Amino acid sequence: FSQNITGVNWFMNYATQLFSSLGFQPFAWDLAMKSVFMLSTLVALCIIERFGRKFLAVWGTLLIILAFALGAIVIQATGVDIRNQNPSQETVAVQYFALSMIFFFQLVFAITWGPLGWLVPAEVFPLRLRGKGMSLAVVANMLTNIIVGDYGYVSFNSITSTQATMFLLAVLNCTIALTTVVCIQPETKGISLEDMRKVFGYEIGGNEIVNHGTMREFFHRNFKQTQATLLCRPVDPKVDIELRFPPA
Repeated sequence: FSQNITGVNWFMNYATQLFSSLGFQPFAWDLAMKSVFMLSTLVALCIIERFGRKFLAVWGTLLIILAFALGAIVIQATGVDIRNQNPSQETVAVQYFALSMIFFFQLVFAITWGPLGWLVPAEVFPLRLRGKGMSLAVVANMLTNIIVGDYGYVSFNSITSTQATMFLLAVLNCTIALTTVVCIQPETKGISLEDMRKVFGYEIGGNEIVNHGTMREFFHRNFKQTQATLLCRPVDPKVDIELRFPPA
């Protein structure tokens, strides 16, 4: 869900129309954008185990919000029509700035949310629920792709005359995604399948019999991990497991 509400599929599916409306050669720039996306995904393969899932999710979302916010601010502040096919020098500058923000978004997404949207669900479900859990994750992914990527952004873009609105909508959606990352997603780097249940060993009111913590403790742990991530400090989820489940 959070992966697709960033608007990535709108940019991927309608890139040629978008670049054409900005006055650029559509197919050449579309090929360039998708090449950036592919190469950036290879970068993710090299760093995801080093930096961790939480680090990439938090910083990736913040950078995406920054890119869309800057795009909206510049378009709104200058008041130019970026879809003008006979633009002034100022309009051309804003068009290139919007283009650079789109490419920056694609680069950051491919390193962070692109792989994380599939990796995290695949590793957090226990074996007995992994098939059903991943099925639900894929269904949610495809539904948000259709609703947001194919209809939501396209329909919203057609009914508004404010070109900055699309960037602002993406900022709002990414803020929702950031909330889920901060409050719900724990760091799972280096956690074995056997210990994964301990990472999510929390329930309403807690349960001392099975050593489950409370939901308040769950959110507090995740928030502390986010704080460490923002300060670029390492997050070791095994420390929390050892505190709650000390070795015999």
